[in-house]
This record gives sequence, C-alpha cells and structure tokens, in this order.
Amino acid sequence: MLMFCWCGLAAEAFAQPAPTSADAVSTEDINDLLDQALLDIRTAEKRGPDAQEAFARARQRVDIVRQRDPRNLRAGFYQGRLEVLGNQSSLAIHRIREWVNSRQGSNDWEGHFILGKVYFDTAFYKLTKPVLEKAIDLNPREASIYALLSRCETKLANSVAAVQRAQQAVQMLGANADADSYILLTEALVLGEQLNDADRAARAARDLALTRLRTEGAGVETLSKANECIQLLMNISQSRVAVDPTSAGLYLDISRLIQEQAEVATLLAVHNAVQWTLRGLQQSADRPPEALIVESGKLLLRIGRTVDAEKILRRGREIHPESSKIKELYESLAPPAGEDDE
Repeated sequence: MLMFCWCGLAAEAFAQPAPTSADAVSTEDINDLLDQALLDIRTAEKRGPDAQEAFARARQRVDIVRQRDPRNLRAGFYQGRLEVLGNQSSLAIHRIREWVNSRQGSNDWEGHFILGKVYFDTAFYKLTKPVLEKAIDLNPREASIYALLSRCETKLANSVAAVQRAQQAVQMLGANADADSYILLTEALVLGEQLNDADRAARAARDLALTRLRTEGAGVETLSKANECIQLLMNISQSRVAVDPTSAGLYLDISRLIQEQAEVATLLAVHNAVQWTLRGLQQSADRPPEALIVESGKLLLRIGRTVDAEKILRRGREIHPESSKIKELYESLAPPAGEDDE
C-alpha cells in the first residue's frame, strides 16, 4: 500500500537459525535440519509474502545436509522441490524420482504427488497419470491429487475419467470447495459435451467467486477470478444456444452475463487507475494537490479499500483544510470502530 510516509519493518529473528557450516552439523542434527527445511519448503510453495525468505532458509539447510551427506536421498528430494520452485523442473525430475523409487520414499504420497506435478508441468501426461494414481493409493483423502489427476485426464482427452476425478475433488473439499474446483469440473464436463451439467458447475464457480468478491473486497485476484468464471459460463451459454437456438432464456442469460462482466471489468480498471493516483501522491508527498487526493479517495472507496481511503483523506484535510470536497468525502465515511466522531 502506498502511503505519505514510509515506516520501516523490524526484522524477525528466527528461533532456530540454520548452522552456517557443514562442519557444525552432527549426524543427530541432520533430521532436525531437514524437518525445518520441509516446513520452509511448504511455506515457499504457498508463494505467500514469506516465500522468498523461507526458500532461502530451506536452501541453506538442504545445502548443509548435502555437504555433510551427499547421498542423503531426503535432502536430494528437498533439493528437487527447491529446483521446482526455481523453475528448474528438468533438473528436479531425477532427484524426485530417485526419492519415490527408494525404500524411504516409496510410501511418501507427497513425493509421488510432486513428481506427478513435475511431469504434468513438463507435459509428460502419460507419465503423470500412474504416479498420481499411486499417490491416491497412498493418501485417498487428499483432494489436490484428484484435482491434478482430473487435469491430466482432460489433457489425455479422457472425459469420463476427468469428470469422475473432478467430482471426487469437489466432494472431498465439501464446504471448502472453491471456484477453481468447480472450474475444473466444468472444463471436464465441457470436454464430455455435458453442457447442462457444465452450466450448473460453472454457475457454482461464478457464485463462489462473487461471494468471495463481496466478502474479501474487490482485489485484483478476486476480480480476475470472477471475470474468468463469468466468461466460462458465457461460453457454455453460447454453446447451448447453438444447440437450442429457440430458447429465449439463454439469450437473456447471456445478456446479463455480459453486463456482469462489464461491471467486473470496470472495477479492474479502477484498480489500475488507483495505482496511478497513489503513485502521484507518493511523488508529491509534501503537498499533493487537492484533486489527486479526492480522486484517490473516490477510487479507493469504489473498490472497498475504506481504511486506505480514510488515511489519505485524513491527511488531505490536514494539507488542505479549506477543501470542501475533501471534507465532504471524508465525512461520508463511517467513523472507525472504537473512535469518537470528530
């Protein structure tokens, strides 16, 4: 978030820092280092705000273990996972495959899943399928395996199997199923030319995306997902028109979807616009012009960033106390909880 003033963030100390030398590592330390590395790898794989730091810590720990024990297969497996994160999947395949083929890793569902994902990402779909089926045998309750296997079956044009695996993923997720789960099911149903069922799945995806939009606010990610779901539903409706051109309801549905998509596109444009006004505020931090403050406030309010709008407008009142526009916009905001009205 761009502000008028930048605040420094204090760096957090780690309770268990990685050793800096392989010479400092005893045999007893190796498993602890790898356990810590695994936690960091999983954090990095989520690609959240802490991913870069977690990746660096994991790489350091894995490097230390591999220096101490070059033939440690578990460390090699983690090295492969780090290579996948670094977009070096071709290097990772051998290390991950060596792990799942070993006595240690033969019953590791996560290892099989990751190998299947690497195969899938490198378009080896015929190799992907048996590896993921093995992962399901090892952990039949993990929805992500079924989801990836459905995508693989779709690539292999196995529509019946793709639908079955996507349905299993949705069923396992239950109330936690998200728009992506239903998009996956929709694509499998479209492949099988089951347009009525695909329409229902696409509507479920659209409804979940719009619910997230209302609850989490109009962020770029949520807006993009809503736009994707609406477009998917529109494509299906247009295909259904081709099958049944006399259905008036389908034409009405497409018209409404076009309007929904236009609303989402407008909010995406607002996101783009507000980045420019905030950059302008940053460049004129000492005394930004009234018009730039007002425009920033209006745009932020349109996409639900009320807290950011309030901060900017409050600062704007300090800089331009004579501005009736800033005053009116600021006073239109509900007072923050626990604070008295000014």
